[in-house]
Amino acid sequence: MVCLAVVGSGFMARTHSDAYLRIGSAHVRYVCAPDPDRASALAGRLPGARGLVDFDLVLGDGNVDAVDLCVPTNLHRPYAERALAAGKHVLVEKPLALTLEDADAIVAAARACDRVVMVAMVLRFWPAYREALKAVRSGSIGSPQAVSSMRMSPPPTWNSWMQDHAESGGPVVDLMIHDLDFTTELVGSPDAIWGGSAGLVDHAVVTTQHGDAVAVHEASWALPASRPLHSRLHVVGTDGTVEHRFGPGGESLVLARRDGPQEPVEYDRTDPFEAELAYFVDCVENGREPQRASVEVGRDALAVALAARGAACATQQGRE
Repeated sequence: MVCLAVVGSGFMARTHSDAYLRIGSAHVRYVCAPDPDRASALAGRLPGARGLVDFDLVLGDGNVDAVDLCVPTNLHRPYAERALAAGKHVLVEKPLALTLEDADAIVAAARACDRVVMVAMVLRFWPAYREALKAVRSGSIGSPQAVSSMRMSPPPTWNSWMQDHAESGGPVVDLMIHDLDFTTELVGSPDAIWGGSAGLVDHAVVTTQHGDAVAVHEASWALPASRPLHSRLHVVGTDGTVEHRFGPGGESLVLARRDGPQEPVEYDRTDPFEAELAYFVDCVENGREPQRASVEVGRDALAVALAARGAACATQQGRE
């Protein structure tokens, strides 16, 4: 049994806490957050958990094996460094940091110890995306030539810091990073990045070139509240396509070969956050390096996202 502390009490802390309830080999001992009422309220949903404010109490408890950092992104580095210095395994929410300097510091701290450090890049555990990746790698659609992604949402009003780009990185670093990372896993690191803007601060379109393949990514926090989070992935290959859609109406994955019919693809319906956290817990239990979402993976995803944001911002600034 892996004993954990969830650090934070916001949307992702609740999401992770709910997932741990379904993982038999995990026990949440503490919920640690600045607001004692919120910490206690979330802990109350977890059998045997205690809410507290002082992170040092978490770090000083020898029964705690790992910490799950669901704190604002600008706090990832100090919290991760303190946890690793105290001998804890660490799961860090994405993005790993807001700057490459901070990301590299977390990588260095991780490599200086024998602890498991993983970045919560959930698309690397999302069953439909895993199945889409498998379809492409099996040659079912031939050589991938074009990728398009869309991840659209109303403004993130569930906390006080997300809409401040200086604290969250904005929709490219916090939202589009998922699709930039998946595309890198699919067709390799980008050779070139261009950005575009329609004049909306919270809406960006980015194009990335990956050898012979090109990808177009769109991310937004500018939608009205009546249009909840939805996403789309479309991969066009030399012999067919694979498409994933997710939103309020449900989720689907469809494969179409050039000379055949369009077919729905069956895939595991496990909750992706449960799959992600179960992987982390298994790595901690078995002392195994989290290859699928290592700290280096998180660092490289941030590097691409920062370059993409820079390209999009440069386009908007050039118009002003």
